[in-house]
Amino acid sequence: MVDWASHANDTRYRATFQQVQERVKNVNNKRRIRCAFWNIGSLTGKSLELIDVMKRRRINIACIQGTRWKGMKAKMLDDFKLWYVGDQSGRGGVGIVVDRDLKNDVEDVKRVGDRIISLKASVG
Repeated sequence: MVDWASHANDTRYRATFQQVQERVKNVNNKRRIRCAFWNIGSLTGKSLELIDVMKRRRINIACIQGTRWKGMKAKMLDDFKLWYVGDQSGRGGVGIVVDRDLKNDVEDVKRVGDRIISLKASVG
């Protein structure tokens, strides 16, 4: 193994040392996003459990299905934001939950139907 600190000024290792520094800099600038998908059955009474799981597992975006909620709204759950859509009968329904770091980066939410929702966010 090469000791980069002692070889930083050596011309033989200078190019390699600079390449390693650039790679480390690029890795540190990347933003990692953790996504989860959950068939929740019914979101009623489980929203706090969902937020708890997202915090423990460090999940940034959770796509949930089977919310069984009526209408189409956006709702705050602690520091997280939920967008959901469901039909008037209270069957099916989908939603997307975004954590506090990404909720301000959301540009658009399209609710296509009671089983399809899309979210557009600018990341990075």
